[in-house]
Amino acid sequence: MNKIRYSSIDTIRFILACCIVMIHNPYGYTKNPLLDVVLRMAVPIFFMISGYFNVTSDDKAAAKNIAAVKRTLKLVVIANVLYFFWGIYMNMYSLKSFLGYVFWPGNIVNFVVFNESPVKAHLWFLSALFMCYAIMYVSAKLKLGKKIYLLIFSGLFVMLLCEFDNVLIGRDIYVIYYRNCWFFGIAYFLVGRWLRENEDKVKEFAGKLTLWKVIAVTVISFGIALGMRRFTGANEMYTVMLPLEVILMSLAVKNTSFGQNTVFEKLGREYSLPLYILHPIVCDIIFRLSRMYGWSNNVMSYIVVPVTIIIMLITLKGYFTVISIRRSSKN
Repeated sequence: MNKIRYSSIDTIRFILACCIVMIHNPYGYTKNPLLDVVLRMAVPIFFMISGYFNVTSDDKAAAKNIAAVKRTLKLVVIANVLYFFWGIYMNMYSLKSFLGYVFWPGNIVNFVVFNESPVKAHLWFLSALFMCYAIMYVSAKLKLGKKIYLLIFSGLFVMLLCEFDNVLIGRDIYVIYYRNCWFFGIAYFLVGRWLRENEDKVKEFAGKLTLWKVIAVTVISFGIALGMRRFTGANEMYTVMLPLEVILMSLAVKNTSFGQNTVFEKLGREYSLPLYILHPIVCDIIFRLSRMYGWSNNVMSYIVVPVTIIIMLITLKGYFTVISIRRSSKN
């Protein structure tokens, strides 16, 4: 396949990172059901983007995936060690309780099997992504080919059943048991991979989309998602939003120049992952300050996200500028 610069996907990365920050905002953005559904589209699309760029020729697939496994594992280790020490700092007055929670055998099992980090919940994405690359490595070694796509249907089926857990079994199934690499991550990852393998058909499909069709799918998707939330009592509804997420990805693939040469493209390409990993630290600081000084939660709910993003981007920009200067001076 010819190498293409996907400015549209880089731009989307930044938007998705901002959505993640808003989800983890401690002041209640997700109390709004409609906004919550919108924001929770971010992680599935992140998995789809990772899968989209996973496609390579069969003879290089294993090598590419083992490289991705090593790269992502390094991120998993660094991020969890960072938040382990951050957790110690934030829980200094209840250190014994914090350490007991982190090293409780059940949490260690959840971390290894279901990707749930005991030091910071949002890090499950990195662990799940690491496992997705590992699954693709095994698939390449076993030469499973298109059989691997069966995991899309099995993953979505299990998630759909779990989203209706209150209706089917009368109780909630803990979300980590289906929002992990085995069902959630690999299903969306493979959807993205399928889109890349069928790129020409995807572009043709996107070319036939009209504004009214997109609006219709959007309204129907949100209507069903909100109805399901109300009917089942579940806070996290994912499966019903897949058609809309596929449409958004298809439009990005069709219109690769969207956002080209804008600040959002650069931020998405260079800073979306650091922003995803590090933003809870800034949120924690702002939340602690608001508690100390009695700042209004209503006011904080409108400034914590932009303040977080501004601080993080200034910090990241400064860091990468220093790195660039050092590299230039060495050369």
